[in-house]
Amino acid sequence: MPECGRGQSNCRGSSFNKKRKKKKRKLINIGTWNVRTLTSIGKLHLLLQELTECNMNITGLCETRWSGEGHFSSGERTIIHSGKEKGGGSGVAIVLDKTHAGCMKSYNPVSDRILTVKLNTKPVALNIIQVYAPTSASTQEEAEQFYSDLQAIKDKMPKREVCIIMGDFNAKVGEGLEHESGIGPFGLGERNERGEMLACFCQANGMTITNTCFKQHPRRRYTWIQPGDRARNLIDYILITNEWKTTVLNSKSRPGADCETDHILVAAKICLKAYKIVKPKQYARFDTDKLKDLKIRNQFQIEIKKQI
Repeated sequence: MPECGRGQSNCRGSSFNKKRKKKKRKLINIGTWNVRTLTSIGKLHLLLQELTECNMNITGLCETRWSGEGHFSSGERTIIHSGKEKGGGSGVAIVLDKTHAGCMKSYNPVSDRILTVKLNTKPVALNIIQVYAPTSASTQEEAEQFYSDLQAIKDKMPKREVCIIMGDFNAKVGEGLEHESGIGPFGLGERNERGEMLACFCQANGMTITNTCFKQHPRRRYTWIQPGDRARNLIDYILITNEWKTTVLNSKSRPGADCETDHILVAAKICLKAYKIVKPKQYARFDTDKLKDLKIRNQFQIEIKKQI
């Protein structure tokens, strides 16, 4: 067997390594961010720049304060939004990059606090529910109504498909492992009453709070800085159904991202593959009943002979 010449060393090993080279996994960068408002001039442009720098594919937004519902494009991203008729507080939205906008099967603007999007992914479809829960200043009845509405939407999701619920829950689940409630060991602080409501929701629906499951530096755990930096809390979460929690490779806050808000972007890497929806070709249909008319039939035969 001829030896490898200069510049051709390890030629057998090189060929062997090519065969064993691992395929790159298809990852989706998904996140949620309370932006406080998108009504100020230039705020949307700043937000989209930050999402591009953070390489975000799908991002849910809270407190957009936009009015009405619908979708529109801005640059290479598609934005689906749902808000009150006259705008004001609350409002939710989901931003899709060009690739994942082409994978969208449907969306449902439920209310100014809940928005859903279904994407064509493999091995099964991905359902995203973006939420903005009532704040601690709201009444207990408002909080209960929110979870009742959320439960009604969750019940409509096919059980075999992936379901992600994310957003600002305005709830502190605290620190400490709770398998039955889907809470990992890396939360933050102490649980409050709204945190107990969220824990009960996760337990009832078999969901895991992903950004409590990965060991991170504290600065990558808190998601909201109280005015005056009096405290730093974890109140924004990304939830996923337990059957699919192993697809989440990481989940944490991204303090480097900035769009003039006191909340911090929460992002997760999920191992799913998105597929563009190919619309079937539309073929022209011929009305053969017209050929029953002798005059039309003769004209048709003449045209066919011309083309032959």
